[in-house]
Amino acid sequence: MLAPLVLAAYNSGIIPTLVLQQTEFIFFELESQKVLSRLYKFFFFMILSTVFLQLTKIDDINHLIQFMVEEGAWSIARLIDNNLIMESGFYIRYLMTAAFIT
Repeated sequence: MLAPLVLAAYNSGIIPTLVLQQTEFIFFELESQKVLSRLYKFFFFMILSTVFLQLTKIDDINHLIQFMVEEGAWSIARLIDNNLIMESGFYIRYLMTAAFIT
């Protein structure tokens, strides 16, 4: 029961703070370039955590990297193929909810 709460706090509090702090130390000529950099980093993290890790059924990025080193990169495609049918219900419900809310 605690794991979803910790994950929500991590995704909504710690990751945005880390991305904001990281982009402050990089030089950008324009403020819009800094904002785009943040946007791309947030987008990458959200796609990785909500889609890719869910479809592979791997807990975190460290296990994903370890699995890719041991089994090879093409084994990820097999994992996604095996889990896509079982996980498709989540994505269908998500798309339906997003379609009716917006």
